[in-house]
Amino acid sequence: METKMTKNILFSLSLLALTACGSADPAADGESVQIGDTVLTENAGKDSVTIQNAQGSLTASEGAAAAATKFPAHAPQYPGSTVTGAMTSGGNGKPLKTLVNLTTNDKLEQIATFYRAKFAEQGMTLGMNMLAEEAIMIDAKSGDKKAGVIAGLTEGKVNLSLTFSGE
Repeated sequence: METKMTKNILFSLSLLALTACGSADPAADGESVQIGDTVLTENAGKDSVTIQNAQGSLTASEGAAAAATKFPAHAPQYPGSTVTGAMTSGGNGKPLKTLVNLTTNDKLEQIATFYRAKFAEQGMTLGMNMLAEEAIMIDAKSGDKKAGVIAGLTEGKVNLSLTFSGE
């Protein structure tokens, strides 16, 4: 479901960019469209699209590009999970905040236990800490490190959204 939604979002952004008053300019790594000071680039062969301007960038990815997401120690990928999509915002040439969508067959309680332990190992303080029958929501922070996980049961699988920032 997230993959289809990601494709629809990427398609809509591409369509908007192509129909606006701008100039198309093939980039070395894909097709680019510029609208004012904003550039939309389809990263050919990389399963991703990047929107960039002077204030920063936003990259949405799926497939191999999403699977290559780098997870920090304070927000690791859930063991055995599959990455289905990712979005990273950036500024000054470095990532600011990342959202990664994952799926797993594990139980919500296992996922909650894993992330509570990882956040504690990193010296992070829990904020929201909710485990319900069909969903979890946990967030934590320490200094500039922030992380959060939201997960829910859908058709027998657990879909997780993991956000993180800081180093």
